[in-house]
Amino acid sequence: MCAVALVRAGRVIGIQGIARDISKRKGTEDGLRVYAEQLERLIQAHDRELASARESFALRLGRSQAMGRILREREELLRAAFEQAAIGLALADPDGRFLRVNLRLAEMLGQGREELLARRWQDVTSPDDFAQEQALWSRLRAGEIHSFAGERRCLRCDGSHLLMRVLVSAIRTKGSLPSHVMLAVEPIA
Repeated sequence: MCAVALVRAGRVIGIQGIARDISKRKGTEDGLRVYAEQLERLIQAHDRELASARESFALRLGRSQAMGRILREREELLRAAFEQAAIGLALADPDGRFLRVNLRLAEMLGQGREELLARRWQDVTSPDDFAQEQALWSRLRAGEIHSFAGERRCLRCDGSHLLMRVLVSAIRTKGSLPSHVMLAVEPIA
């Protein structure tokens, strides 16, 4: 509202005024204020959720990094145990193809590791002995047995034979059929 006194000859003879209804504007301002307060509460809640999510992520990341470090340490330990074993060790596929051999096995057979990795267990076993062992390999691949052991004559690269005690174990990572085979070989004195 706006009012002005009408004066004539020094005397107020009336009041002239303009009145405007601003109730809609006040309602809109009040509504905007309520909306701004709700929006501020939502932003604060969202900020708290983000802070919580950041903390949770940082915690999980820290745990993941710690688990990664533990897994690397365990892998290093297993690798060292495989490589430094006092007996010959080999990891092979179910058909006997060498996938990994340790230095001790290579030394016993008088061959380099790379040479052995191009071969199969059957290639370094005396043919007569492997003929007897073949049924055991078939049963192992079929999942009928978990392991077998015995004495075998192994062929050295110079053509000589070396009598060895051999332990063969199936490694099952998925399902009941072996995914890999572990061979442990020790010379018989």
